[in-house]
Amino acid sequence: MEDPLIVLRSAIAAGKKPKLVDGAGGETEDITKAESLEFSSVPGISEETIKFPLDQETRFESKDPESKMLDLRTVYNCYVTREMGMTEYITESGERGIYNLKFLERTDLITWLEGASSESDYIKPAKSSAVSSAKDAAADKKSSGSSLKRPREVDPELQRIYDHERSLINHNVALRGNKMISFESVSSECRSKIIGEYKAKAKQGSQKPSSSSANAGPTQASRESSSKQRKDPIIILSPSASALLNMQNVKQFLENGVYEYNQSMSGLSDVNYVKRTSTRLGGTVKLLVVNSVEKFKPEYWDRVVGVFVTGQPWQLKPYKWSDPNVLFQKVQGFALVFKGDPLPPTLKQWNVDVVPIDRNQRFKDSEVVERIWDKIETALKMRGYGNKYVK
Repeated sequence: MEDPLIVLRSAIAAGKKPKLVDGAGGETEDITKAESLEFSSVPGISEETIKFPLDQETRFESKDPESKMLDLRTVYNCYVTREMGMTEYITESGERGIYNLKFLERTDLITWLEGASSESDYIKPAKSSAVSSAKDAAADKKSSGSSLKRPREVDPELQRIYDHERSLINHNVALRGNKMISFESVSSECRSKIIGEYKAKAKQGSQKPSSSSANAGPTQASRESSSKQRKDPIIILSPSASALLNMQNVKQFLENGVYEYNQSMSGLSDVNYVKRTSTRLGGTVKLLVVNSVEKFKPEYWDRVVGVFVTGQPWQLKPYKWSDPNVLFQKVQGFALVFKGDPLPPTLKQWNVDVVPIDRNQRFKDSEVVERIWDKIETALKMRGYGNKYVK
């Protein structure tokens, strides 16, 4: 029996679009009404019609938020919506009632199907030679010399396509990828460094300061400029009483890698600080942690690098971006949950990193924390918090 992933990948390479077939055997464009995917012929695989049920399980394993093998309907839906942005893809999949993949898994699957990569971290190896590629099958049969069937040769036309194929990409994806990135921090830095210094020099040239003030001026100006540049990045926690991470245990968790379960919210400050020594950032960076945005000024949102959520939509209402599809394109989202607990339906739709933590085994906490810091440091690097900003 042929492997649906291999057949779909080969059909895409040959430029042969499969047909969606409904229960009556007729062709349809609606993937929600279709029951099977039909390939008229696939060069190098079969000259006869191949049909797969859309509910058939494939070898692609989704690991976020829960480990599951994707069916062919989910895989094909991911491919036909490849030109959509992440927000459009999530919305379209939700309307169709089809499971939507997270950003990394979706990118990996599309890249593999289009032939831009030969391997995938999410596709499990085939259990038998029957689901291997045509080229590998021919090589195995030739080397063993014990096969009763004639080795299948790769079609010359298909080989020519493979030799000249390239990954299609538009200028928007080449410049900024699939994820929207805000360059407001670059604009702010240009204003403070270039325009600010130019105005300061022009102002000094129009005045005649005394020798003592002239000596003190540059030092004071440099200190003020340095203090303005050192804007601490911000992490926002959920104020919900059910949140596993709160103002009382966040410092111990993020700095020392040890989780302490505590749901008591009484007497806690709304502001806290955590420090992180990072070789990637070239030093130690201090991050401001808050669980409320009531006192936020508009410019504070440019410094937000991470948001911890519990899946409750009311948490996002006072935010600058209250739409989760917009928020988690601009800011890295996290959801800390106990391993084995059921996930709220909203978390499966939001583009957040679901981080499971063991309820009792604390020695695994450090591994979980490093996973979180890896995402935060990446966000810090993208925002320009490099060697120049660390303490």
